[in-house]
Amino acid sequence: MRKKNNKALTEQQAQEQILNIINQQTQEQTQETTPAIIQTTPQQTEDNKKVQLQEQAPENAAGGKIVETKKPETNKKKQIEPSIQKMFDKMIAYMVDKGCSTKETPAYTGLKCGRHNIAEIYLQKKGIRLHVNSQSLSAENIDLCKVVPDTYGWTLDCIYKVTDQQTYDKAIEILEQGFVFRNKGIDING
Repeated sequence: MRKKNNKALTEQQAQEQILNIINQQTQEQTQETTPAIIQTTPQQTEDNKKVQLQEQAPENAAGGKIVETKKPETNKKKQIEPSIQKMFDKMIAYMVDKGCSTKETPAYTGLKCGRHNIAEIYLQKKGIRLHVNSQSLSAENIDLCKVVPDTYGWTLDCIYKVTDQQTYDKAIEILEQGFVFRNKGIDING
């Protein structure tokens, strides 16, 4: 039993010696870096080491301290061009004057004639996107649109993009065709 106690004491003594060596090394380093020497107890030196480690900031190659700077916030969202917004508002107002009702959603504005949608108008950053019914369009206007596959099951299955005044005029023509298609009376006799 006595041998175990001796070993425990020697291990404890070894740990104390290691701590003393570390304390001496840190004291020597602090004496080299600081001009004034302050006598401290071993407990204070351990506390000082902890504080010094926390206070030290990494240094760059030039020898100065690294300072974190915050980047200025930039708005990554592109704003809608005023000309596009003006065309969109003008298009909606024109169709409302013709007799359509509108249904506003966060994604698009729906144009209705009676119970049926004649178009969905999406306002985008670089233009206006129209979804219209392919059955209401003339052959000439269908060629200008992108027709989605029948497997999608969309009623408004033609997509037309408006980016300038020329395409805007064509879009009004397409919307008028959709309006006439939904407004024509159903003839029971033939």
